[in-house]
Amino acid sequence: MEALSRLIISAKREGSIRGLKITDECYLTHLLFVDDVLILLDGSIQDTTTFNRILGLFTHAMGMEVNRSKSTITLVDTSVNESYSASQVFPYTTQPLDRGLKYLGYWLKPTSQKIADWVWLVTKVEKRLSCWSYRYLSRAGRLTLIKSVLEATPVFWMALAWIPRNILAKLQQLCNR
Repeated sequence: MEALSRLIISAKREGSIRGLKITDECYLTHLLFVDDVLILLDGSIQDTTTFNRILGLFTHAMGMEVNRSKSTITLVDTSVNESYSASQVFPYTTQPLDRGLKYLGYWLKPTSQKIADWVWLVTKVEKRLSCWSYRYLSRAGRLTLIKSVLEATPVFWMALAWIPRNILAKLQQLCNR
């Protein structure tokens, strides 16, 4: 990730990539997380082609490929021409910003207070419960799993955002059942 960061910084110094305008003097090109990179481009064809070249250099030098199934392009205020160009250059899923950005399984979006935005958490808990067959676990084993895994899952997500009460009630209902 550090190598990719250096390539982007070098391209920014050369003026071949601008990034996302924050203020008149400040443009943001990338954010690095644990093992993720968030690339911010201004949507121009020049930024798109320059970043594609950087990505090609990185993959060739490091021998690593970008996971296409986990990577997306989020476009904001771009022309039809620029959107088309980005979709032709990058083989990733394109999505609008109002859908949000997915990071560590969580959708970062401005409307995270809506119940519909948290249905995935209920589905995740239901999926886990369906795998834990009562035929293979004693009652004490099921209670231990529920307490240690299922009831801890919402606590993790509550550290990131407020979970609607209806969703928490539904999760509690599933655990009690």
